Amino acid sequence: MVAEQNLPAALPLTWDLLYIPLILATAGIGFALYPSMPDMLPMHADFSGNVNEYAPKSIGSAIGFPVLFEAFLAACLTFSHWSIFRSKRPVDPSAPSASALAYGLFARAQSIFLLIVGLGLSGGVGILFLLSSAGFIGLGQAGVIIALLAIPVVLGSIALSVVYGQAGSRVFMRMQGGPELLMDDDEHWKLGIFYFNRDDASLFLPERFGIGWTISLARPAAWAIMTGFLILTAAFVALTTSLVA
Repeated sequence: MVAEQNLPAALPLTWDLLYIPLILATAGIGFALYPSMPDMLPMHADFSGNVNEYAPKSIGSAIGFPVLFEAFLAACLTFSHWSIFRSKRPVDPSAPSASALAYGLFARAQSIFLLIVGLGLSGGVGILFLLSSAGFIGLGQAGVIIALLAIPVVLGSIALSVVYGQAGSRVFMRMQGGPELLMDDDEHWKLGIFYFNRDDASLFLPERFGIGWTISLARPAAWAIMTGFLILTAAFVALTTSLVA
């Protein structure tokens, strides 16, 4: 048996505190660039890169908008990071130590990737918006750069899938030289993708397909979380709309 304290695990949640200096740095850059920004700020561009929507310059539209975006994304990704620790851990009864080790490696890799992606995308989008507002780059150019930033995210997700497999299944196969982690709960996956099991106290668990985690719809807390997320998203949209109005 592998001692539980020696198993690899997801990064501690304290790593998500890195979002705080990132948000503060974005706000600092915004205040430094604010005097040089035009009276009307570009807010939206078409696929050709032509700006078709502007907003009056204000602290809210120039600085509040990118800072709020970063804060919202940081909150969502920190919650995703936290859910890894609360997730059910799949175990193969015939090889509990190997399956636990495989899942631990998978969870650690996923948490590192999640943090890197979160910091890169949130910081990149926020700072690019400020640079476009100050006229250093066009809003269309900023959109192209953001699209390019998404490429390594996609490639990284594919790489993690190939190397680790869902819940560490590929690592487990390499360790055992045999089949993937046992899955004997097919009847609890409705339509193959929605997990519903009243006898399982787990709130989060690895997805059945793909890479990542999902939520158990049999738990009342799951519906509370989804409702809270919808309310938070609606509040974010309403607040950002008011900032750029």
